[in-house]
Amino acid sequence: MVNGGWSRSTPRCLFAESCRSGPCQNGGTCVDGLARYDCVCGSGWTGKNCDVDVQAPVVDQCPSSVRLTTSSREMTYTWTVPVFSDPHGNPVKTSSDYDSNNFTFPWGDFTVLYTAVKPSNGLETNCSFTISVRPKPCPPIVAPSDGYVLCNGWRADYGQYCLVGCNANYSLPRSFDARQWLVCGASGHWAPDLFPLRCKVGDAGGHVVLTPGDCLSGTHKQKEDFIHALKRSPFNSVCIDNPTICSPDNVNVVCGA
Repeated sequence: MVNGGWSRSTPRCLFAESCRSGPCQNGGTCVDGLARYDCVCGSGWTGKNCDVDVQAPVVDQCPSSVRLTTSSREMTYTWTVPVFSDPHGNPVKTSSDYDSNNFTFPWGDFTVLYTAVKPSNGLETNCSFTISVRPKPCPPIVAPSDGYVLCNGWRADYGQYCLVGCNANYSLPRSFDARQWLVCGASGHWAPDLFPLRCKVGDAGGHVVLTPGDCLSGTHKQKEDFIHALKRSPFNSVCIDNPTICSPDNVNVVCGA
């Protein structure tokens, strides 16, 4: 002592707060430090003593998204209800935007959402998946030799509408009307089912819808012809309902051999 006081810092006891008292809860691991202790918490716990529950509900068997096809305009589908639980054993409340796991869907895309909430800490977990319902798919269309087929390139999974044309200096057989639309809808079958196999040498002898031109390099005018004809056809709803994408840039071209 010097002048009634300690000449150095006041002595103190080390590990005054030690792991001996077992402060860490819920399986936490205690680590002694200098005048302190630290708890290394297990999954789902935090806080000084691992006493704060931060575990959200966990989901098991969340269904995957599905794509369904049907020749009808709607289809009934049953899915597996996801299972939620809390590893800490607390109650979990589950809700969904569908009353049951069975529903009749029209054509379209539908998101099913299940939400589980853990009342003890307010944390939630979602399970969502998409159910897509479409008409039966159409087989690829084959263009005639020395010709081409133009089809709508938008909303094609709901229906395809096509016209046949020939390259320059070629024409369709007289037995096939160039104004004939090739259509494939919900049945997954083309109608008519007899396509022209080839274009013949020579000028067209009948009505022409698509301006003759080489399939690989001269299709822009033919695409314009196609859009104009589609808007005047019985299938014009594919343009009326989709005005921003019913354009020559979105017309699909299939070239013949």
